[in-house]
Amino acid sequence: SIKGYGVIIYNYFGCILDINKKASMTLGYKKKEIQGKNFLELLPDNKISKNLIYFKNVISHANDMNSFNEQIRKTKRGSLTKMLVKPVRFKKFQLFISVCKH
Repeated sequence: SIKGYGVIIYNYFGCILDINKKASMTLGYKKKEIQGKNFLELLPDNKISKNLIYFKNVISHANDMNSFNEQIRKTKRGSLTKMLVKPVRFKKFQLFISVCKH
């Protein structure tokens, strides 16, 4: 169950499709503000390369699709928060889910 967790869903290209209220509060964005943004906008500058390598590996199935990977995300105010990221296949689409709990 993900009750009590913040959840962000984004697509293969990194575009944020949806975010629940908890994740919205954690990151400091309103839902309308963050939908359509690329997840790269939520990364600290020093984590962009590492995240791009991770997602490239996930897309090519080199990483374990059954586990979460801890990632750092940047809030609207610039502070950092930990999130767990997991790729999920939905029919023929590949989506990513970020989960946080504070």
